Amino acid sequence: MRVVPRSRRAAFVLGALLAYLTVAGAAAAWWVLVARADEQVDQGAALPFSDSVASVATTEEPAATTAEVEAPGSTGAAPEPAPAAAWPVWGFDLAHTRHNPEARQRPPFRPVWRARLRKLVEFPPVVDDEGIYVQVADGRVVSIDRETGKTIWTRKLEAPMASSPAIDERSLYVSSLGGRVHGLRRSDGASRWALRVGGRTESSPLLADGLLYVGAELEGKRGALFALEPATGRVRWKAEVSGAVKASPAYADGRLYVGDYDGWIHAFDARTGRRIWRTEGLHRHGGLTRSEFYATPTVAYGRVYVGATDFRMYSLVAATGEIAWTARTDKWVYGGTAVVDRTVYFGSYDGRVYALDARTGDERWRFETRSRVSGSPTVVNGVVYLSTLGKGTFGLDARTGKPVWRFGDGQYSPVVATRDLFLLTGTGSVYRMVEEGAEAAG
Repeated sequence: MRVVPRSRRAAFVLGALLAYLTVAGAAAAWWVLVARADEQVDQGAALPFSDSVASVATTEEPAATTAEVEAPGSTGAAPEPAPAAAWPVWGFDLAHTRHNPEARQRPPFRPVWRARLRKLVEFPPVVDDEGIYVQVADGRVVSIDRETGKTIWTRKLEAPMASSPAIDERSLYVSSLGGRVHGLRRSDGASRWALRVGGRTESSPLLADGLLYVGAELEGKRGALFALEPATGRVRWKAEVSGAVKASPAYADGRLYVGDYDGWIHAFDARTGRRIWRTEGLHRHGGLTRSEFYATPTVAYGRVYVGATDFRMYSLVAATGEIAWTARTDKWVYGGTAVVDRTVYFGSYDGRVYALDARTGDERWRFETRSRVSGSPTVVNGVVYLSTLGKGTFGLDARTGKPVWRFGDGQYSPVVATRDLFLLTGTGSVYRMVEEGAEAAG
């Protein structure tokens, strides 16, 4: 019989012990990650919530447990919604509620014209009394006649593009993945100015309080939020963060709210760029998925609502950044939300549309589309419109979730609506819709 030296036996035992500890440690780490993947926050009923959709004011500000609060916040009323004759920015208003209370159209609809743009239109147009303006993925910016759907002018910029423009009385503002933000003349698309921001941008510009706000990616996977002078493109301030800023910021009462790809949600002073608070997503430091925030936030009822790639919808207290509640889905939440009548509407890559109580996060209903939902919903006169990546556009009863209308085109964020105009964005087209039996208004 071969005798194993004592030193070798000790080494063997030690190696086996180390292997056991390694496996046990890995199992423990895996268990922690799994537990973190299922982690939820459910304190929405106990934290500040305003009865007014436009207010972010709170009479009490509890200390944030998950947020890094860098300055106290005192907030009042949010800006008034955009005029009924206009849908001038991505998400309708500065808070991105995606609900124009003056739009009263109801399905069923029929198209009265179709503007064929030939390439992907990932984000919907903006519109006012003078025209319709849309960005196409191949780098074109197109002005469309409201009454006929015919092209008024086309301006070719760098490609690709994945955002909506913003408009004021004189200008059109667009961002591109080519790394520039442009100010264009509305009448003919001529350039007023162009600014390189140091990296790609698919952040839809936002006009508020006399400044133009837009996010960008920077080198080294970092990101930044810029405040620009609309007339010149001159940088007023720049706030850098640890992850790419792909979303459009939301604005309420002098503050900007935006998430980044490193898993943080931020609140900034809109005038100075000073950070007021930041809150980390539940998976920023690990887990089976990461808290990357691509979605544009919505501000309503004193809360910030934003989805993430960690399969969650988040509700945060706007004044402090404290997480009020989270709601789990089975896949990414990539699009923005519509918030109206104390209800949060959104879709997920799991193929479902969700309606949640805005205060508590309790589920009101869900609808199975059987196809991935990547874009953002719009609520018009009690109907939620939302497209999928394979099944076209659905119109769902906002109270019950039951389908009331269906259209075969649309992939991302389909509907913008004003008092006299209902537009649906298809894969490579924009449609003007009117109610069945109705004539198109001028």
